[in-house]
Amino acid sequence: MVWFGCMDSLALNYESTATVPDPSACVYPPISGCTDSTATNYNPLAQSSDGSCTFAGCTNSNAENYNSLAVTDDGKCEIKGCMDSDNANYNSEATFEDATDCKLVTGCKDPAAENYDSRANHGNDAELCIITGCMDEQAINYNSKATQSSNDCTYPLYGCTDSRYSQYNSGATTDDGSCQLFDCTDSTAVNYNSLATAQLYPIRWPETNCVYAPPPSLPPPSPPPSPPP
Repeated sequence: MVWFGCMDSLALNYESTATVPDPSACVYPPISGCTDSTATNYNPLAQSSDGSCTFAGCTNSNAENYNSLAVTDDGKCEIKGCMDSDNANYNSEATFEDATDCKLVTGCKDPAAENYDSRANHGNDAELCIITGCMDEQAINYNSKATQSSNDCTYPLYGCTDSRYSQYNSGATTDDGSCQLFDCTDSTAVNYNSLATAQLYPIRWPETNCVYAPPPSLPPPSPPPSPPP
């Protein structure tokens, strides 16, 4: 008996009982792949996108035509800059330039400076920049970048900075170790003072002012046994 049907086992309607193949009757599952014709892996047979598209383009973020989606560089990056290797503004990555790219603008390039010039691309900042500040290394507000003095240097005031001590100086900015308290430093004593910096000897060494709890009293002795009658 002759039976026409789809004899391709990959087809959705494969007929194992068919005896004569009918390719036109075969129905296949939809093909998924890259459906974007601009992608490097575009599949013209794909009927649904599987998110696998990859693109070629400029992968250099410094370029004018940088493509953030590109995974393969196409060698067509366009980078604007000075192409004169003898110029101080030379850009080794540049692929094209205009009249201003190689122009030198001497000025201060430090944004923190008072005379910062956003156009500057040439010059020694140490010589050109003006930064006002304290230039004394001993001062609290010393500015290592300052090029001219602001005459407002502030200096540390040494003293006891712990308000729990009698020597406390509210104006002190740097502790000099002058906070002192002579008292009992033995933590086992009942009058132990955690703030004490040195042991107090009120009378003579080695007698201290530490007071200790008396040892626990012993129970009274048992009475002697009564004599037999």
